[in-house]
Amino acid sequence: MKASNIILIVLIVVSAILAGLLVSSQNKLGNHDSIVKDYEDRIAQLEVEHNNMFDEKENLLQTIADLQLKDEKNQLLVEKLNELAKITQSKKQMASNVELGPDYIVDQSLETLQKNQKELSSLRTERGRLYAEINSLKDALNSSNADKEKIQAQINRLQAELDATDVLIANYEQSIKKNQELITQQEKEINTIYYVIGKKSELREMGITSKEGGVLWGLLGSVETLKSDFKRDQFTAKNLAENDEIEIKAYKDDITIHTKQPKSAYELVEVSKDITVLKVKNHEQFRKDKHVVIEIN
Repeated sequence: MKASNIILIVLIVVSAILAGLLVSSQNKLGNHDSIVKDYEDRIAQLEVEHNNMFDEKENLLQTIADLQLKDEKNQLLVEKLNELAKITQSKKQMASNVELGPDYIVDQSLETLQKNQKELSSLRTERGRLYAEINSLKDALNSSNADKEKIQAQINRLQAELDATDVLIANYEQSIKKNQELITQQEKEINTIYYVIGKKSELREMGITSKEGGVLWGLLGSVETLKSDFKRDQFTAKNLAENDEIEIKAYKDDITIHTKQPKSAYELVEVSKDITVLKVKNHEQFRKDKHVVIEIN
C-alpha cells in the first residue's frame, strides 16, 4: 500500500476521534449548564423561604411583645385593684377600732385621698401621652412609604395600654369619690355632739339621771347622778362645725352640767336673766364626751 494511502487512513481515524471528543465535550457542557441553572433556582427558592421565615420571626416577636405588654398591664390592673381593696379594708378597720381617736381616722382618710389624687393625676398625664402618640402614629399610617402593618401593630399595642389606663382612672375616680364621702361623713360624726336639757324631775323621768346617796330615803344630802345606761333617743344632735352654741332658757347660776366635758372647753354666757348660752371654745376637748346633759334647777 502506498504511503499516501496510509497517511490518509490515519488522518480519517484521527478526525473521527476528535469529532467524538468534541461531541462528548458539548454534551458535558450542556449538562453543566443545566446543573448550574438548577442550583440558581434552588438558591432563589431558599432566599424566598429565608425571607418568609424572617418575616414570620418578626411577627412572632411582635406578638410575644404584645402579649407580654398586655400581661404586664393586666398584672398592673390587678395590683391596683388589690391596692384599692386593701385601702378600703384599712378604712373599715380604722373606723371600727375604738382605740383610735376620730381625728386620727380622718387624718388617715385624708392621707389616702391625697395619695389617690396624686396617682390619678399621674394616670391622666400618662393617658394624654398615649393618646398623642396614637394620633401621631395614625398620621404616619397615611404616608405612602409607611410600613402599615408595623405601625398598626404599634397603634393596637398603645390602644390596649390606653384602655387599661382608662380602667385604672375610672377605679381611682370612684375610689376618690367614696373617700371624699367618707371624710365628709367622718368629719360630721366627729363634730356632732348630742345634748339634752331638762329639769331635775324631767331628766329622771327620761331615765338619764337618778338620785343617789343621802339620808332619810334620800330626802337629805342626795345627789343627781348620771346613769350609765341612759336612753339616747331623748338627745338632740348638733354639729359644732355649723354652730357651737347651745341656748339654755335659764339663769346661768341655775345650770348644772352632768357630763364630763372639761370646763376649760366651754363657757356659760348670760344673754339675759332668762337666757344663757353654752359656748364651746375647744371643739376637740368638748366633743370627747359626745353627750351633754344640762340640768336646770
